[in-house]
Amino acid sequence: LRYGAIDIEVDNVYDLANPRENVWYTRVADFMHIRTRDRVVRHLLLIRPGEPANARQVYEALRHLRVQTFLRGASIAPVACADGKVNVQVEVRDAWTSKTDVRYAHAGGASEYRLKLEDSNFLGSGQTLAIGHQKTLERSMNVLEFLSPDLLGTNWTLAAYYEDLSDGHLESLAASKPFLLDTTPWGANVSLLDQHLDLHFYNRGVQAWYMPQRARQFHADWQKLLGFDGETALRAGLAMDYEHYTYGPPVLVRPGVLPPPVPYPRALAGIGPVVSLHQDRYATFENMREVERAEDYNLGWDISAQVLYDAPAFGATTNGPSASLTASKGFQPLSKWLVLADGTLMARRDGNSWRNETLTAEATAYGQPWRRQTLVFHVDYAS
Repeated sequence: LRYGAIDIEVDNVYDLANPRENVWYTRVADFMHIRTRDRVVRHLLLIRPGEPANARQVYEALRHLRVQTFLRGASIAPVACADGKVNVQVEVRDAWTSKTDVRYAHAGGASEYRLKLEDSNFLGSGQTLAIGHQKTLERSMNVLEFLSPDLLGTNWTLAAYYEDLSDGHLESLAASKPFLLDTTPWGANVSLLDQHLDLHFYNRGVQAWYMPQRARQFHADWQKLLGFDGETALRAGLAMDYEHYTYGPPVLVRPGVLPPPVPYPRALAGIGPVVSLHQDRYATFENMREVERAEDYNLGWDISAQVLYDAPAFGATTNGPSASLTASKGFQPLSKWLVLADGTLMARRDGNSWRNETLTAEATAYGQPWRRQTLVFHVDYAS
């Protein structure tokens, strides 16, 4: 069997045919809301007319729709079968996506505030656009953010972020082609960051020095699917990192006993292999992190390891390897309990010593012993 016609239906935020949802504010919300365009859903759908029908692929396509923040629900169902073709009905329900974040705090004679406007489904395009202004104890900033889950109708995603700071600026751009299906032949990530800001140094809560810093970062990796046995996918490829940190002279703000900070300008640049393992053991839950929304969590392993070698030939200031290992796993010890755990270990060799040795791990347990409550227990460790 192959997929035949695929019909898309986008429902509004509230179901006004349901008397419980048909009240004045839901009618106003549905009137103001711009529905997700059909072409957006079709681009995000991982099945296409003429392709062989496959149950696992349908579930993967369903998960990909449900993970989108601008959708509150999704279903994919066969509606007719004839001449070796299965006609498919795809139905999604929009979520309310316009948000305003206003915060204010005053303590110790100083004020902090934030105002941010965000729409994660701007004009029904599935794209996120956010703009905001924020003032902290150290700096003020204007923020502009853009996210696209299907850049120009492709399988690439894009995240662009800009901050205009009172003491500098920050620009970041990241593009990714994820492994949307277990059988996706290849995936890639590219990210860039350019940041100017002042590092602040305090003596007992009072600023004593500040030192200008510029950080430039570039990362790229590419992986190819080596094999998939129906549950576990093995992938491998190459990764490249470049980080360059420079500093201006320290500036004294308040005389005291705190000595001037010592800058450590450096450049890290390396290339090396990356290997990852993905087990597809997803299960669907409800009312864990969200309310009345299907949530998909992987009860299998996701492991990624990379070893890069920094060398002056690539632009680094020193020779030496750097390594990182990340892992995540889901557990279901009881029928109404879910445990999600993940961790990261990384370090780099600089001269005759190890630097930036970091270990982080966390686990969160969700339990539903009662019908209307979810208990959450969380533990994390960082070194």
